[in-house]
Amino acid sequence: MGEIARVLLVAGAPVEGAPGCEETPIVTAASYNEAGVARALAEAGADLDGRGHAAPGGTALAHAVYFGNQAVIDVLVRAGAVARTLAEAAGAGDLTGWPLEGRGTGELAWALRGAALCEHLRVVDQLLAAGANIHAETEGGPALQWAAWAGKPAAVRHLVQHGADPKHRDREHDGTPLGWCRHRNTSLFRPSPGHDAVQAYLESLEGGRAPELT
Repeated sequence: MGEIARVLLVAGAPVEGAPGCEETPIVTAASYNEAGVARALAEAGADLDGRGHAAPGGTALAHAVYFGNQAVIDVLVRAGAVARTLAEAAGAGDLTGWPLEGRGTGELAWALRGAALCEHLRVVDQLLAAGANIHAETEGGPALQWAAWAGKPAAVRHLVQHGADPKHRDREHDGTPLGWCRHRNTSLFRPSPGHDAVQAYLESLEGGRAPELT
């Protein structure tokens, strides 16, 4: 896809997309984990501060963290993208310059979600040591549910080993992490390569089928 993007850019495709679009092409590439496209756009001078709508008002980096798309995060950081929030810094894997003292529960919860989705386990440890609530919810679920949804086996295991309850049900959907994982695997969303490993691990802990999300 990156080579196609380069051909289109050489042919005159606007690097920032058509006027009036909800988001710029590099934000879309970040959301859909198209690292090659993001690289081609960044090399063509795409505005790294352009905003999108899935992560409201967020940049391409914010969207890549929001969806746990580490390959795109690496491209954007190398291109000079700067973390604007603690969650973005956590998703990029570097909390240098981001003191954790005095952070609110919600801010720490978003940062823990970002670190888990991007499988930055050292950052997960830093946030938990700073008092992040491992079961605090963002957009309907705690970090463990989101890591299970995204198919991030290392993060799922790490969170469980550090106290996340694999049978914990979120308040919005009444779903366990296993339920979230199964729902992703049977929905219109594209599962990631890690989903089978996450499902097998959570099934081994839960010892039976979990109800699907409602």
